[in-house]
Amino acid sequence: MENACSSHTSGVGTNGAGSRGRVPAPWLSPLLALLSDPRGFVLLHLLGYGALLWIHDAGIPWFEESPAAVRQVFQREHDLLRTLGQAAVMAYLFVLYATCYAFWDRLRLHVRQVALTGAAIALLSAAGVALNSVDIFAYLQFGRLAAVHGLNPYTHLYREVRDTFSPFAWFQQPMPYGPLVLPVFMPAGWAAGWNAWLGMYVLKGAWLLAHGLSAYLLYRILSAMNREPERGLFLYLFNPLLLLELLVNGHNDGLVILPILAAVRALQRDRYAPALLLAFAAALVKLPGLLFLAAIGCLALRRRRWLAVATLAAVTLAVVAGLQQTLIPTAEVAINLTNPHGQLNQHSIHRVLMEWLLRLHLFHPAMLDPAGWPRLTMAGLFAAFCIWRSTRVRTLDDAVTETVYMTLVLLVGYAMRFWPWYLTWLIPFASLTSSRTLRETLLLYSATSVGLYAVPHPLLAKKLGWMTIRAALVHGIPLGRLAAPWLRRKGPTSRPPPGSSEDEARTQPGNPRR
Repeated sequence: MENACSSHTSGVGTNGAGSRGRVPAPWLSPLLALLSDPRGFVLLHLLGYGALLWIHDAGIPWFEESPAAVRQVFQREHDLLRTLGQAAVMAYLFVLYATCYAFWDRLRLHVRQVALTGAAIALLSAAGVALNSVDIFAYLQFGRLAAVHGLNPYTHLYREVRDTFSPFAWFQQPMPYGPLVLPVFMPAGWAAGWNAWLGMYVLKGAWLLAHGLSAYLLYRILSAMNREPERGLFLYLFNPLLLLELLVNGHNDGLVILPILAAVRALQRDRYAPALLLAFAAALVKLPGLLFLAAIGCLALRRRRWLAVATLAAVTLAVVAGLQQTLIPTAEVAINLTNPHGQLNQHSIHRVLMEWLLRLHLFHPAMLDPAGWPRLTMAGLFAAFCIWRSTRVRTLDDAVTETVYMTLVLLVGYAMRFWPWYLTWLIPFASLTSSRTLRETLLLYSATSVGLYAVPHPLLAKKLGWMTIRAALVHGIPLGRLAAPWLRRKGPTSRPPPGSSEDEARTQPGNPRR
């Protein structure tokens, strides 16, 4: 049943970059020679993540929690030298990552080497203090509201209390995350009463645990698919964006990744009810988890797993009823889960479009109103797109593919805000997908999105031309890679060359297409 769920065995290994016979550029040969030596592979990565740790932790006032010290920590992202240093190190790490991906067959790394080196760089990453985001301190304030002050973070704000952590409590809105994160936030929030940095590292310990469990599940999934697990594991454990956002900056998106991978593993073992419940758990962390739930829900319906679907429906009703009696008593409170108070940010394509409309005197305030007709129309179109893509799911591989498509449309076409850490949800899918196009699109996106941090945002303020160029590069390059096969089919040479591995899965036996 495991192979039946995956539908075929081509994937990360056999349908990847195809490094056999590829000749590296002359300037790349010395780097490839170092990476081919296991000691060189370890050393080059440790140097990069050690440098990133130094950039993030230099100048931190570890034993001071005064408002002035807090401002110093929060304003480091505006430090030009620190920002450029991070950009240089991230570029170096992505060069290593891309070289290993392109010439994987020459490295001959054992899964043990990949796992141990991945664990080492994960520890180095988790030791860093967030630079590009201070969301981790908001997690601590939500945890303290519940654990220390006995208040509901969905209905109360931190300004209602006053304690030693108050200088760090910057988020002045109700908690916008699902209820499953609260049991993780609470112990860390309690520890933050002793020292804010202690609370931060307690929380990062939880993120490290989730990261390790996700890696283990991914290894088991790829092994069951008869794919090269060491390569898929590398794509996950060594992705610089994922390590920067989940372990250095400390975002909670690892709690979305973990139940999704557990759901995939459950599907491989023909356990649809646990799979649906695990996907629902991902949605109880962040709402985009609903996209994967929709995909595998359609798969369950197509395969007539009525008991599993009924179990999901019953559990969903019970959870909603329980939340209504406890944490989320009203519809107004539930809407906070969509973070309606957030505004357009300059990383979003929507922000660039709105700025151009404003300059051309075509902007209308209704375009930003969640209840206005433009946003409601877009919501309807996005819902229709998701329904269309979900109904195309016939195999587990289809569920992976369609989840990626729906999430990309959400991030690029519908969401009014875009942050690089949103892409971390999709990094495991780069290992799971059998499509080379989709895999390289996700890997490219993870690389280009780091460019959003390359220049401090005050330097881009009100510079629409530079903002437009940056958005075109960050979003255009990966989306261009995604569209390339379609454009080639529309061109004069529509037939792929014999032996091409591009989207080989489309011709694999046992994988009926739509």
